[in-house]
Amino acid sequence: MLTHEEREIAVLAVARAVAKVNQPRAVLVSMVADEDFGFRFPLDLPDAMALAREAIRLCEASQWDRLPPWLQQVLTKVAQTEPVAKILAKIATPPPDWKNTQLPSPFDSFWISRLGLPFVDRLKVREALKALNQSTGPSVLIINGPKKYGKSYCLELVTHGVEENMKAAGKNSFVPVARLKFEAGMGASLTPHNLAEKIVKAITNNPKPLPILDSNQQLVTDDRLNDHLCDWIVENAENTGALWWIGLDGLNDKDLLPITRNFIAKLVELISENGKHSNKLRLIIIDYPREHLVRFAEQIKIEELGPIGEIDVEAFFRKQLAEVGGAPPTDKQVKLGVLLTMMQLPKGQSRLQTLNETLKVVVTNLSMEK
Repeated sequence: MLTHEEREIAVLAVARAVAKVNQPRAVLVSMVADEDFGFRFPLDLPDAMALAREAIRLCEASQWDRLPPWLQQVLTKVAQTEPVAKILAKIATPPPDWKNTQLPSPFDSFWISRLGLPFVDRLKVREALKALNQSTGPSVLIINGPKKYGKSYCLELVTHGVEENMKAAGKNSFVPVARLKFEAGMGASLTPHNLAEKIVKAITNNPKPLPILDSNQQLVTDDRLNDHLCDWIVENAENTGALWWIGLDGLNDKDLLPITRNFIAKLVELISENGKHSNKLRLIIIDYPREHLVRFAEQIKIEELGPIGEIDVEAFFRKQLAEVGGAPPTDKQVKLGVLLTMMQLPKGQSRLQTLNETLKVVVTNLSMEK
């Protein structure tokens, strides 16, 4: 239902709403007029932020299955800031009933149902994610490219794919994806310990404590510290019984501490082939200088994104028109759909939403002509 940025806005708004009340869990549960919400809500979450994150997770999991949606019920009871109002406007209407065909992999999906948004083809990224999804093969993917080309949006496909994997395994309530977005200027204060802690707490509310290293500080080199932190992340992942997917976005910061760059390199080293934690985590880094990982070039996948073009939209139309209409679409229909879509796309922040709305209208009109 929400993009990563929208989700963080919602979590913060809910956390602020319950931070100073005596019984924050009870207040949160009372926001939704559906007793099932309370039955599903955990009893042992430690603070307002953890409560808020769990509340938003439950709301998104129910999507538009309950009316009014749980998310709408919760957000109408928090401070009505402009960002919250935009989210409420977005979720007021259920998304179109578009479908994904029975695909060999959830990373082939061209419709992200929990967002109500399409994922228009990015074929090389899909292939890379499918490779990471295998039990053997690469564990690290770097996605680079110019600004506003949809690099961060690729993490929505990651979350969708992992969510579908967990559903197929009968574990609908747990999505082991850590998505961390770092704003410009944060690098100067981001230590390896900070980053490791953010990764772990993004997935589990009950992490195993970080073991204390040898008290002789002279023995604790930066490399040993980074190795120790990586061990701790993997230990927590193994404790959940799930394969963790970690998405780091925004670390192409000239002020990022050298020791933190070394921590990222150490994590790549340990989870890559021949590393001591080989295949125990998946790591996707958005916008990261390849020269910092050059010694791992043979063990990681690096994809350079270009703009969404006609070939991407054409692939989307062929899949979607075949799904809604049964018979394969004609070349004339596909070419018309591509033309009608591309000629209306603006540049900038509204491009994805406009693409979504345009695709919906064009697909509906063309499918009626079939």
